[in-house]
Amino acid sequence: ANTYTDSIVDANGCSYSQTITINEASALSLSLGTINLSCYNSCDGMINTQISGGVATYTYLWNDSSSLNSITNVCSGNYNVIVTDANGCTISENSIVTQPSEIVINTDSIIEVSVYNGNDGQIYITANGGMNNYSYSWTGPNGYTSNSEDINGISSGIYWITVIDSTSCSVSDSIFVEQPSSLTINL
Repeated sequence: ANTYTDSIVDANGCSYSQTITINEASALSLSLGTINLSCYNSCDGMINTQISGGVATYTYLWNDSSSLNSITNVCSGNYNVIVTDANGCTISENSIVTQPSEIVINTDSIIEVSVYNGNDGQIYITANGGMNNYSYSWTGPNGYTSNSEDINGISSGIYWITVIDSTSCSVSDSIFVEQPSSLTINL
């Protein structure tokens, strides 16, 4: 704050003095609060601004063209905001929104059914990525279900596997188990 005194003397020699104090606004300060994506490619991130100092009201310009004080449903990437106060002072800040790695289902091996209409097929998988501690959900022909990572004693057909990690992110895939053709006799 600065104090100023101003004096005026008129033509008759009368004088008037006044002292005023001008308070300068505190420096503009900006910080960002970032919430990263919950799952790979989920685009549910968020960035909030916390502003102090300067002179209200503030305007916002994000590099994604948003003009709100917070942005929601953002995908992973680098975000920048420029904040301008009522005096035209500006400040900018960057934030990087991250995401967990993608859950990937690897088919280690498929053992086909050995005889037509048999039920000795097997599927072995490995999951990686995401946040580990996976749970598994298999569905297949004739109402087949299993919660095991690998399945065996299965018949021919399409089996759907859903892998869910510890943060409830999931990925699904289908795997086909073959069988030999039926035997035909020509007489």
